[in-house]
Formats: sequence, C-alpha cells, structure tokens
Amino acid sequence: MGSLAPFTLKGFYLLTWGNALGSNVWNTISGFKAYSSVPKETFSLLSSVQQPLYLQTQVTLTTLLLGTHLNFHRSLLHTHKWWKHEEGVQALLVLGAWAPTLINALIVGPACARAAIDRAGLEKVEGKDASSPAASTELQNANTRFQLYHGISSALNAVSLIALTTLGLAISA
Repeated sequence: MGSLAPFTLKGFYLLTWGNALGSNVWNTISGFKAYSSVPKETFSLLSSVQQPLYLQTQVTLTTLLLGTHLNFHRSLLHTHKWWKHEEGVQALLVLGAWAPTLINALIVGPACARAAIDRAGLEKVEGKDASSPAASTELQNANTRFQLYHGISSALNAVSLIALTTLGLAISA
C-alpha cells in the first residue's frame, strides 16, 4: 500500500496555481454560457453574487502564489535586475495575475455592479431595454457606463488568465 506524499511547499504552490487558473477558466467559460443562456435579470443577479466571491478567491490565491514564490526565491528581493532571471520572470507573471485581479476586486468590479443596478433600475422605470432605440438618454448613458466597466473588468480578467497560463508554461519548463 502506498501512502500520501508529505505536504510540501512546492505542492502547495502548484495546487494554488492550479486552483487560480482553473477558477479563472471556469469563471470565463461559465460567464459566457450564462450570458447566452439565461435572461438578463437572472444573469445580473447571478453575477452580483458570483463575481465578488470569484474575485476575492482569485486575490487570495494569487497573493498566496506570490508569497510562496518569494519564499522559494528570497534572493529576488536582494537581486539587482531581478526581472532578468527566470524566477524573476515568474514573479512578474504572478504579479500579472494578482494586480489586475486586485484592481477588479477593489475598483472595477464594484463600479460595474453599481452600473448594472443603475441600468436595471432605469430599465424598470422606463419599461424599456437599455439597447432599445426608444430608451432615454439617461438609460443609454447608464448602459454605456455598464458596458465600459464590464469591458474593463473582462480585459483585466483576460490579463490574469494569460499571466496564469504563461506561468504554468514557465514553471513546467
């Protein structure tokens, strides 16, 4: 009979990276699927519950990744031009996943949620969809604001996804 391998920091690092990448991929795919499968009100409600939890989880996972990486490679903190070393590039990739997620969690995500609530409220008051040509200027502006924040949020998530994917390639080399 075999036994479970002892817990190692490297194993923790790999599991943390795998969870961060997997969560990002799942959120991306399920978001597209939900958007095209359920009514807008249902999608908005789902997103208002799911996105903050997703972003908090991603910030936690990428913070743990960064801390673990720096624990493995403490010399990076004292190395001139650390970004020119393989371990430095990997640290930049972790930062490339962490920073956009943190910005999304603290700034863009909440602004996007507020814009979605504002738009939905105006749609209800006017009895019109935001994309309707008969929508008021105020509703069209609310929709534009939501689309802007949603686009920025999606772009930040894509940057994180690319960084996490590239990190996986870097650590497997």
